[in-house]
Amino acid sequence: MGTRNGQSVQFYLSRSALMVALHCALTHQVWARDYFDPAFIENRGSQQITAADLSIFSTDQSQLPGTYYTDILINKTSLGSRNVDYQQVALPDGRQVLQGCLLTAELKSAGVKTELFPALNTARGCADLSLIPGASQQFDFQAQQLFISIPQMYIASSARGYVPPEKWQEGIPALLLNYNFSGYQTFGKNRDVADTDSQYLALQPGINVGPWRFRNYTNWNANTSDGNTQQSWNTVYNYLQRDIIALKSQLTLGDSNTPTDIFDSLAFRGIQLASDDQMQPDSLRGYAPTIRGIARSNAQVTVRQNGRVAYQTAVPPGEFEINDMFPTGSNGDYDVTVKEADGSEQHFIVPYASLPILQRTGHAKYSVTAGKYRDGSNHTGDSFTQATLLYGLPWGITLYGGGQVAGNTYQSAALGIGQNMQMLGAISLDGTWSHARFDDGHKETGQSWRVRYSKGVVSTGTTLSLAGYRYASEHYNSLEEVLDPDESFNDYYGKRHNRFESSLNQQLGGKLGSFTLSWIKENYWRSERKMESLGASYNNRFGAVSYTLGYSYNRNTYQSSATDNDRYYQNDQLFTLSVSVPFALLDSRMYANYMLSTRKHDATVNSTSLSGTALRDDNLNWSIQQSHSTTGGDSGGLSASYKGTYANVNAGYSQSPDSRQVSYGISGGMLAHENGLTLSQPITGAAVLIKAPGASNVSVVNQTGVTTDFRGYTVIPNVTPYYRYDIALDSSTFADNVDIPMNNQTVYPTRNAIVRADYDARKGYRALITLLRANASAVPFGATVSLTQQNESLANIVADKGQVFLSGLPEEGVLVVRWGNSANETCRASYHLDPQKNLNGIVTSQAQCQ
Repeated sequence: MGTRNGQSVQFYLSRSALMVALHCALTHQVWARDYFDPAFIENRGSQQITAADLSIFSTDQSQLPGTYYTDILINKTSLGSRNVDYQQVALPDGRQVLQGCLLTAELKSAGVKTELFPALNTARGCADLSLIPGASQQFDFQAQQLFISIPQMYIASSARGYVPPEKWQEGIPALLLNYNFSGYQTFGKNRDVADTDSQYLALQPGINVGPWRFRNYTNWNANTSDGNTQQSWNTVYNYLQRDIIALKSQLTLGDSNTPTDIFDSLAFRGIQLASDDQMQPDSLRGYAPTIRGIARSNAQVTVRQNGRVAYQTAVPPGEFEINDMFPTGSNGDYDVTVKEADGSEQHFIVPYASLPILQRTGHAKYSVTAGKYRDGSNHTGDSFTQATLLYGLPWGITLYGGGQVAGNTYQSAALGIGQNMQMLGAISLDGTWSHARFDDGHKETGQSWRVRYSKGVVSTGTTLSLAGYRYASEHYNSLEEVLDPDESFNDYYGKRHNRFESSLNQQLGGKLGSFTLSWIKENYWRSERKMESLGASYNNRFGAVSYTLGYSYNRNTYQSSATDNDRYYQNDQLFTLSVSVPFALLDSRMYANYMLSTRKHDATVNSTSLSGTALRDDNLNWSIQQSHSTTGGDSGGLSASYKGTYANVNAGYSQSPDSRQVSYGISGGMLAHENGLTLSQPITGAAVLIKAPGASNVSVVNQTGVTTDFRGYTVIPNVTPYYRYDIALDSSTFADNVDIPMNNQTVYPTRNAIVRADYDARKGYRALITLLRANASAVPFGATVSLTQQNESLANIVADKGQVFLSGLPEEGVLVVRWGNSANETCRASYHLDPQKNLNGIVTSQAQCQ
């Protein structure tokens, strides 16, 4: 019987398949959309069946109307993220879709020419995009993104990276303190080597109130040798500053430095109003140098600018790069000292920017300064005023000029022209005329000429080339030379006659590597002495192995030898070769390194080292080094640095036949705000305060070592001002009982602002709850569930058998369940969670919906 029934069924299915095939072949083609019958997912064993209303999900673009946290993009350019109200509307083709409510002000800030459509606002306050020809929007529910498309003819053109001033944020009131402490000790192993101890502390307290910023920068140096200690405090600046947004400028009251566009930088105490390049888009911003060098051992690096110590730190053997100095407000060349473990010193000069002065057509850049001259000891002298102006003309031409006046003592005027020669690069030429009256009554009048050239500067990312030449007549005087005639540089060298400087970073293309060059050369009137500092390096790789050849030549820059510390050499040369081989061990990235260095007046050193990173965010860097010197024998050492939530720390130890060296340091920031005190890494500019109360030990995406503290607060220590900054927390670091539904924030800080990014961290349980109705049937599939007093846009959807996953739940509460729009298509369920019923961090429970 069973066989016959099986044969009958098989025959019936075959006949049915034949009829379907004939019907398809003989009938006209008909198009119809797919339809899913909700009855297929209902429990057919139940006597009372409630069909789930899934019509809203009948198309792949549809969802329930409501409020959703959405990323808004116009023509693929992000406007940020916020809660957007969505309503279901019918398109002309009959499709039902969700349309988001966009504000006219938002469209205008994105560059849309809203003035062309006066009737854009609707009664609900939303912009009616149908009034803009060709405009449309599409909501991607899965990605939570709203894509707006508007024809380019209705979008105002703007420079790359432009952020409208209306979005700039002044930040919150706050007190802050940055600190940087480092020490370097040498312990002699015999009587011929003295014990020395060098310590450095930099402090930068500040206050933010509205648009006003107060900053102080003070450092302390202490040096001990043979029991004798010399120490000093030095105040670099005190100033009060604020934005003048309408002028794209900064108003500074107190200590600062004049710009270097036209005249040499001059420290002053007074008042200054000057254009701020960082208020301009990315493509219009300026250039700042990075300090690079090579250390042969665990060395101490000291950076001086305009005679003041601006930075000091310890570095391990090999190449180093310094780009995290506290801002000094100064624009002079960097004088870098590398003190090796054996006591020898290397000095070199890093030129500040010498770019040709070019402005875009119609763009003006200016500065007006009035105050008193401030010397290297922060003492004030004579009063002076200075004004400069640069203006961009058509055809790539820029005209610029300025003047300086110090009563009857000094007057100068400058005039110049710059030209953008397109493929040939950019060039500028200017002249300065000076008239000076000295205390003894004699007068001097002279001229200074300067030419600067650049090609391919930063724009392509492949070549950076700067060159500058300056000539000064014998009786030309800068304002600083007149106001501070005892300045030690002029006493030692004499008046500058000629100066040439260049910096080149050239990618050679293909597999030929890259080449870098930095060169400064000066000579002086009535003096045979010349100053010259040259550094060159070649970088390439063979497979995964990278190598660098380096050469430096320094003349009259105070080089000292390890074998004779009492003697300084006027001319010194250093050649280095370094090779780095990467490899992986136990899922950690490591590097085996070799370096050869030979110096004209010193030893040849061969060293090998092993370095790598550790911990989850690679915020621990370590290095072990062993070396041999032709004059000093064998030496070795180790060093480590750690970027943490509360501070950055570093330490190193090395030893040689004659001595042992220990280095250590800590740097960080303290931020006091209305919610308490937050410790952080050094805050060197604008910063973002992350506020996520209850979410401790949560990492910030793309921020090494930045993790929320035990209260749920942390600081992103340095962000670019006047720029869009997207912030996301790493969801993989959330605790099992923490949920943050809106995990992305966007901020636009102004200069030195502390802006806050608020996160609604919901601390509670993650639960899988089965919802049953009064008749013991499951709540319909597709119903939405939210916690009472909670935004329904954060509702979750019921799966099969009445199960729903929810996070951030308190131990007990009430859930609101909806599966339709009528009153009998909603219910409430009181639940109670038993933490003991926990599986992999998810609590299971059951509740009755009434």
